[in-house]
This record gives sequence, C-alpha cells and structure tokens, in this order.
Amino acid sequence: MSNKRILYVGDLWYGSTALWRLHALQKMNLDVTAIDSTVATKGWKNLLYRFFFKLRIGIDFNRLSRQISQRCKESTYHALWVDKGLAMSSSLLKSIARKYPDTKLIYFSPDDMFNPANQTLNYFRCLPFYNAIITTKSTNLVEYKEEGFKNVLYVQKSYEPSIHRPIELSELDKSKFSCDVGFIGNFEKPRFQSILSLAKSGISVSVKGPAWKEYQLINPLLKIDTNSYFGDDYSKVINATKINLGFLHKGNRDQHTARSIEIPACKGFLLAERTNEHLALFKEGQEAEFFGSDEELKEKVVYYLANETKRLAIAEAGYQRCLRDQYDNYHVFKKIIDQLL
Repeated sequence: MSNKRILYVGDLWYGSTALWRLHALQKMNLDVTAIDSTVATKGWKNLLYRFFFKLRIGIDFNRLSRQISQRCKESTYHALWVDKGLAMSSSLLKSIARKYPDTKLIYFSPDDMFNPANQTLNYFRCLPFYNAIITTKSTNLVEYKEEGFKNVLYVQKSYEPSIHRPIELSELDKSKFSCDVGFIGNFEKPRFQSILSLAKSGISVSVKGPAWKEYQLINPLLKIDTNSYFGDDYSKVINATKINLGFLHKGNRDQHTARSIEIPACKGFLLAERTNEHLALFKEGQEAEFFGSDEELKEKVVYYLANETKRLAIAEAGYQRCLRDQYDNYHVFKKIIDQLL
C-alpha cells in the first residue's frame, strides 16, 4: 500500500480527532499530504466563522479550494480524504471528479450530519461527488441510504494509542486531577440534570469543560473546572478519576461517543448510558458499567466507590477489550482504506 498517495483535508489542531486519523493513515505507510482546515479559535476569523455558521454558510477562510486545486495539479493522488469539510466547495469536487477520475473522493464525519446544527447549505450539494461516505453514526447510515447514497460505510469511534493509554501519575498529577466521580465534555441539559442529581444526593462530582462556567456555584459538591484538557492531560484526568461518566450527546443521537472508547483505552472505569452499541463494545458488569436512569446511575456510583477491587478489575477488562478487538484508529481505519483503495 506504500505507493498509494492521499491528500488529507481536516482540522489538525492538537487534540482534534482528525489529527489522530491523519496519524493513523501515516502509520499505514501511505504517502499522505495534509491540508489544515482549522479556523482560528480567536479573533475576527472566528467571530465571522461562528456568525456565518449560524446561517449555515461555510466560509473557506483557509482557501482550501485553491490549496487542493494546486496540490492536484502538482501530484497524482489515489484519494482525496475530506474530514467533515463544511467549507468544501461542490464546484471544486465536481472539477476534481471530472479532471482526475482515478482519484477517489472520500468523505468522513464524526458528527450526526442529519442534524441541521452540523450542516452548511452546501453540504448536501457536495455529497453526490464523493465515491464513499464514512459515518460513525448508525442512524446516519440508514438516512444516507434513504437519500440515495449507496456507498456509505459505518465505523465505530476509535482511540489514539499514543495519547489514550494508562499513565503513571505523579504526586502533582494526583493532587491536581484525582476525584471519585468525573466527567469531561460539553454542557448539555440532560447530562447536567443527571450530574446535579448525584451532587444533591451527597456525591461529589468533578466536571471539566469551558461551557460549564455559569454552573460553578450551583452546588458545593458539583466541582466545575472550566479548562480544556487535551493530549496527555486528558488521559491523566481519566486515569486519576475513579468513575468516569459517559453521557451521550442527544442532539447527535449518539449511541456511543469517542469517550466510550478513550476511557477504557486509558484503563479508566467507564460508567455510561446503556445503549445497544455500548453493550456491543463492552460486556456490562465485566468490561464497563451502564445505567438507564438517574437512580441506577446513583446506585452504581455508590456501589463501585465502595468496591474498589471489582471496579479496577472491570477497568482492566475494558482496557484489554480495546487491545484485543483493536479499537484503535490504525486498525479501524486500515479496514476502511483496504476496502476503498
């Protein structure tokens, strides 16, 4: 496969899952050229991006069309991989499909792309030009096909072994991150209500994420850290947390998330919402634990805080499941590349 050349377009900021997918492709001995589509997180570009995105208009701040066109003129690629690509131009894809018919156009998205909040107006105009559409949402797999797109592939979420791994914590790490129950992620009302119910019942919960700022003083047992954690720090948080909560994003109709895989991959104890996809990934009560109500959540938190030996055994088994079934980025996406190229 070493002679295969791929032009990869995605948001490549540190901590982005697109960056980990790029690294996975590079490990396959593919000749990968990367174009970063990241929009600045501060300043006028970010303000304009957010303004136009609310109007469902994707602005090509990074001149992706020009960069991609130039790269295709300079080299022959077996595939153009577009990761999410909401600023992608349908006219550009049409041109590439016409000029370079041997170049496979591959689209990947980690989000629910039938949720209008994740779309741009040009998004569905681009889809007919892709030779393959890859989704991590089982609901989208059905919906794409109902819309007439035949070459649609489903992949589960995956983890990056160089980041998501057991880490031996220093005393400083322990003093900074250690907690009984924790959650890392964005604010969403249902998960907030579940977390608050734990706090009201006398259980201390540590929540990390910038969107939680206004809830810092709502309950003394709800401990809010508004910092963002990426890379090793993210994995240290998981390693230092006795029970890692796994809530689903209702707007994305999640059945499992990246954290569903990343937490066990760090040898963390996962307590997540019960879904068919979670149950397929990990054996309940053996490799992870699940809940279906706030009452069951509370019962299992209390039980596993009091039963450390069993908690650690489940965390170990979940970690081994990640290794045995190869839930890492490399193996998950190698199957896709082997199939498409």
